[in-house]
Amino acid sequence: MNDASMRLLEGLMKAVAGLGLPLIIAAWFGVLACAVGMALVLKRYLRTRVWLPAAAVGIVSLAAHMLDFFGTLRVMPDLSSEANPIWCVVVAKLGLRAAWWYGFTGKIILAILGFEFFAYYLAARERLMPGSASGFFDFWKRFGATDKPFSLASVQIFFSFLFGLIGPFSFYVAYLNSLTDLEAYNRMPAMPVMLAGYLLVLTLLFLLGNYWSFRRKRGQNPPAT
Repeated sequence: MNDASMRLLEGLMKAVAGLGLPLIIAAWFGVLACAVGMALVLKRYLRTRVWLPAAAVGIVSLAAHMLDFFGTLRVMPDLSSEANPIWCVVVAKLGLRAAWWYGFTGKIILAILGFEFFAYYLAARERLMPGSASGFFDFWKRFGATDKPFSLASVQIFFSFLFGLIGPFSFYVAYLNSLTDLEAYNRMPAMPVMLAGYLLVLTLLFLLGNYWSFRRKRGQNPPAT
C-alpha cells in the first residue's frame, strides 16, 4: 500500500512540476483571491458563536503549517532534497529566498482559508438543517432542504468542512519531514495513505457531528404539539 501510494504521489508531483512557473505563480494569486472572496462572503455572518470555533481551527491550522514550513527549513535550509515540486520549480527559476517567501506566505493564506471555510460551514449549515427527522438516515435525506440527499448546497457545506479541517494534517507532514532515520521514515504510513484515512475520519465526523447538533438543538427546542 505504501509503495503504490508513493508512486501515485510521485506521479502527481511530476505533473505539478510540469505546469511551469507562470501557472504556479498564478496558483498563489488564485489562492489569495479565494481568501479575499471568502472574506466578502463571510461579511453576512457576523456572529461570535461562529467566529470563535473557526478562529480556533485557524490557529491550529496555522501552527501545523508553520511547523511544517520551519521544520522543513531546519532539516534542509537550501531545499536541496525538497519533494514539493512547487518549491523546487520556484527555487530553480527564482532562487531560494523567493521560494522561502512563496512557501511562507502560501501557508499563511492556506491557514486563513481554513479559518474562513470552517466559519462558512458553521454559519451556513444551520439553514440546511431539516425541521424534523425520524433518524440518522432520514436526517441526511432531508439535509439541504430538498428531496435529494446530495444537493449542491450540502456538497458545498461538506467541502467547506473538509477544507476547513485539512490544515492540521500538516502536523503529520511535519513529523515525516523531521525524521532523519530512513528506516524509521519507511516504517511510517505513507502520506497518501494517512491523508485518505484522515479524510475518512473527517467524513465520519461531518456525518455524525451534524446529526448530533440537530438532535441537541431539537432537544432544546422540541416541536410544538
